[in-house]
Amino acid sequence: MKRIACLLLLVLGSSLWIYAQNSQQMGGTICNAACVIQKPDTATCDPKCDITGGTDVLIDDALKVHKVSNQEMCTSHEGKHVVVVVTPADTPAGTSDGQSVVVIQELHER
Repeated sequence: MKRIACLLLLVLGSSLWIYAQNSQQMGGTICNAACVIQKPDTATCDPKCDITGGTDVLIDDALKVHKVSNQEMCTSHEGKHVVVVVTPADTPAGTSDGQSVVVIQELHER
């Protein structure tokens, strides 16, 4: 019984360690994709944009755009600066357009 408990604890600890290796904390702004002002190598969110609905993205503090796969995490945070914990999303082949796709695990407004 002790062996099974130790083995289960080892497996659980290993999976948490692997999960932590893939997650990343970053700051940025949640923005409607239609409100993104794209310039060479940078992106910003237009503060005068009043478009609602559609797809939200995360513009990180390094001014890179990340698509968000779990949109429900973004709905009440559009236009706000946030701190997020993200993991890379599994993306189907052929959908990459140079932007990373992330899954938001935690989101806190600054």
